[in-house]
Amino acid sequence: MSRILPIKFSRRIVQSTHPPMKTRPALASALRNLLAAPLVAVLAMLLPADSALAGDGVITSYRAYIGQEDLSASDGLRLKAVRDILRQDRANFHKFGIRQRGDTADDYFTSAGNRQLFERIPIRCSPRVTAAVLEGGAAFGVTVYEDYILVEFARR
Repeated sequence: MSRILPIKFSRRIVQSTHPPMKTRPALASALRNLLAAPLVAVLAMLLPADSALAGDGVITSYRAYIGQEDLSASDGLRLKAVRDILRQDRANFHKFGIRQRGDTADDYFTSAGNRQLFERIPIRCSPRVTAAVLEGGAAFGVTVYEDYILVEFARR
């Protein structure tokens, strides 16, 4: 015969396995952040690579072939600075429809106001690139960042 043992009850309150009420908002916030991360990743993939929202400070990038038309201002005067030639190249492309083989579109310099950026921020390029821009007849990769413009020889 088996013997039945008496059960002893304790007055101790059983602790809930749920976090206290005041930490639940923190848990909810962490859960929202966890769920938002994949959404942010998907949105980042959908944005154009040359968008300013890409997170690397790039406003736009394009390829510019500097032809004879880009070396002179609209009034016919010869341009003597890289920034002026690059600005004229974009004005020729967007405003006057003058495009050389090798020019590509950008989504930023469509307006004259935005082309003034060439006057406001530094242009970074090597002495060889500077000489080639001033001479014309070559293609360049132009990357416009929030605080400077990088000009390099275009990759083939």
